Amino acid sequence: MTKPPQAGIRLRELRERAKLNQGELAEIIGYSNHYISQIETGARRYNQHFVEAAAAALKCAPAELLPGFSLTQPTCGQWDTDKVHRLPVRVYYEDTDFSGVVYHARYLHFFERGRTESLRALGIHHSELIASDDPIAFAVRRMNIEYVKAARVDEALIVETVYRPNKGPRLRMEQALTRDGETICTASVEAVIIDPAGRPKRPSKTLIAAWQPVLRG
Repeated sequence: MTKPPQAGIRLRELRERAKLNQGELAEIIGYSNHYISQIETGARRYNQHFVEAAAAALKCAPAELLPGFSLTQPTCGQWDTDKVHRLPVRVYYEDTDFSGVVYHARYLHFFERGRTESLRALGIHHSELIASDDPIAFAVRRMNIEYVKAARVDEALIVETVYRPNKGPRLRMEQALTRDGETICTASVEAVIIDPAGRPKRPSKTLIAAWQPVLRG
């Protein structure tokens, strides 16, 4: 049996020191029991939101839970073993209307962040693509959104992004905004790769190689 990574072992040690079982810790920080079990066994990696929430619950510094942890860079989320990219976001006052409910157009912002950070987590950066010798960019061609439930100010949400196999210059994605595991909004997105003149362009072998491991059929 493979030994769990040091980060997973450390989480279990701190949890047991706090006299909490996995279910109790899960309830405090808003993650599932299964999620914490996967962290401790190494089946899932940490994300910044989890580190901060778990450290607060265990009454320790984030760096004590995960040595080397730093907040000097904003999180780009992470690709999990189920081929879903997850990005934690927070609802701010600027995202809402006078009643504290998220304005419908702001969901587009959350989904855009999810798509951008899912690429960044694969080593793909918009600024580098447009500045390359063969410059390209992504443009949204089609998006279908379904609003299921309202999000409200101060809530912590997760943007989930899934890549589907691309067809020529098109990249299809399915996205969801969740709150405590409950879906509150979904989006089906078709993006197209274009050159500076706006003409469609097929992805390079480098791009295909970067996102191939996370594609879901």
